[in-house]
Amino acid sequence: MLARECDVQMSDHAISFQEISLRIRHGWKSIALTTVACMLFSILLCAIVSHSYTVELLVKPIDQSISNDSGNSSTMSSTLSALSSLSGQGTAGPTDYQRDQQLISSAPVAEILSKDPEIMHRVFSSFWDADAKQWKPAGPKYYLFGWLYALAGLPAWQVPNAYDLSTYIGSHVTINAALTSDVLSLSYETPNPEFGVKFLSAIHNATDSILRVEANKQAVLVRSYLENALGTTQIESSRDALIQLLMQQEQKIILTQNGVSYAAQAIGNPTYSQIATSPKPIRFLLVGILAGFILGILGAVFLEDRIWHFARHAAWKRGSAASGYNA
Repeated sequence: MLARECDVQMSDHAISFQEISLRIRHGWKSIALTTVACMLFSILLCAIVSHSYTVELLVKPIDQSISNDSGNSSTMSSTLSALSSLSGQGTAGPTDYQRDQQLISSAPVAEILSKDPEIMHRVFSSFWDADAKQWKPAGPKYYLFGWLYALAGLPAWQVPNAYDLSTYIGSHVTINAALTSDVLSLSYETPNPEFGVKFLSAIHNATDSILRVEANKQAVLVRSYLENALGTTQIESSRDALIQLLMQQEQKIILTQNGVSYAAQAIGNPTYSQIATSPKPIRFLLVGILAGFILGILGAVFLEDRIWHFARHAAWKRGSAASGYNA
């Protein structure tokens, strides 16, 4: 009967602000203990989780302008306008440096990088079995919905390819533009900074290589057109303009055949800090302390009251049992 009365009193009893303050003061030891425990757990969690480093590569545009000393600028401008149709580009199109940025996560760049086994094995390490030296199905999509794909006659998983790599680059490589200059920063976060250095360098080299090959093909095409036009042109001013344009295309062909950077030039090698950028130890510590403090307060306000009630109920049961035994 006493236990039932205690239950009724506990259910009908509303906790006032004064009672909350009193319970917090009385339970400061449990609050401190919970806070310290959560803080230590956050430190342990920060130590065992995978650490990531941010690798950064700075690039700048290359000046591709070629001087014009022929004095026939008007004739050359009209001729260049006519030649723009050969390359498929108008004067309002993006520059090579802008196209370099657009190509970073493109399929052609990913196609080149996918031919490097180390890049594919590192990027898609969860699908690569290093001991068996073969690809293996993995991921929640395969384990949860593989049977459904099998019933539909569709493949639930496939070996990572250039398309997957292109998607990965688009979501993991960040392009940051400087506010006061044309310098760009390519950043990539990875647990293996040495691989990150190779990965960013490979992306830059593949992007610039594609633009260099395209520019070389365009220059060869324009050179052929200029040589034919030069053979049929008798006007001296037009011939001078064509010769000047022909020299420019020859210089461009030489520039795109020597293997140096064409559209964008790396400013040194990719760099990274020796200190991991993720996870943030201070953030882990603050979150652990805050979570422990909140849990400690909740425990002091609500749990201790419930524990006291159960203890009183258990004491009443022991007293009732002792009374019945003596009787």
